[in-house]
Amino acid sequence: MRKLRVKIKEKLILDDNINYSYIREVVESNRNNLEENINITLIFKLIHDYSNYEKVMWDFWKNSKSYCIRELTSVLNQISSLDRDLTWDCFDVLSYYENSYDQHHKKSLLVSPVGETNQFVNIELPELIFDSNDSHNNLVMEKNDFIKLKSLMNELKTLFSECKTI
Repeated sequence: MRKLRVKIKEKLILDDNINYSYIREVVESNRNNLEENINITLIFKLIHDYSNYEKVMWDFWKNSKSYCIRELTSVLNQISSLDRDLTWDCFDVLSYYENSYDQHHKKSLLVSPVGETNQFVNIELPELIFDSNDSHNNLVMEKNDFIKLKSLMNELKTLFSECKTI
């Protein structure tokens, strides 16, 4: 048997039941200067304080740029649904993250994994053999190994479907 370790990535999600009016009021009352773009400050506040970003950020930025931008886009869509006036500023925030990906990524590689955010599943796979006499490269394995593999695939499907709903 061969051992395989599969990492489960946590999706970036906004908290449920956000009191947007209250958060906006707090951000406006803490405004440092008149030139500050209140909407961008509000968006960063929502990302950092009202999502799981702070919990997953070091592992999050270790992922590919396309994955990170896709997840951030999803959160920014959720934020813009709270207040349509934030939509254009969400584009600016997304642009900031696109431009700073390399810096975030390099820093994240210097941080050791932290327990809760690293969810791994250990899997034992049967030895897989390709029949060299078969022009279609069909996979050949013992029946018992096939049953184990099929069971494992079903477990993974269940596990990944649960991860999508979280």
